[in-house]
Amino acid sequence: MIHEPEVMKIKDLLDLKKNQMLKVNSEYQRGSVWTKTQQKKLIDSVLRGYPLPMIYLHYKEHKIAGMKSQSFEIIDGQQRINALYDFFQGAYKLFDTIKDDDIAHFPQFIKDNPCP
Repeated sequence: MIHEPEVMKIKDLLDLKKNQMLKVNSEYQRGSVWTKTQQKKLIDSVLRGYPLPMIYLHYKEHKIAGMKSQSFEIIDGQQRINALYDFFQGAYKLFDTIKDDDIAHFPQFIKDNPCP
């Protein structure tokens, strides 16, 4: 079985989540475990243009009574998806690289170049 990676914009991924088309299957995924610090650092990386690791989704299609339902099961990437979704829903703000240094522990090159 050969699969080609598909590039998806973050906005499209978040739209899938918002519309409940991303399903968590406990066989593959544990519950939400990332701390706010980990979530904020991911967002900082995304806004700096760093690439995200691959997110693996399994396309599912169900036909019931002549109707079709489509969704994706999250195989790998639930923590990243949740962090992105929560941030864009306004659940938290980014670290200030100077004021929050005691928590964030950013390396000097990050402190010297604040996130846009």
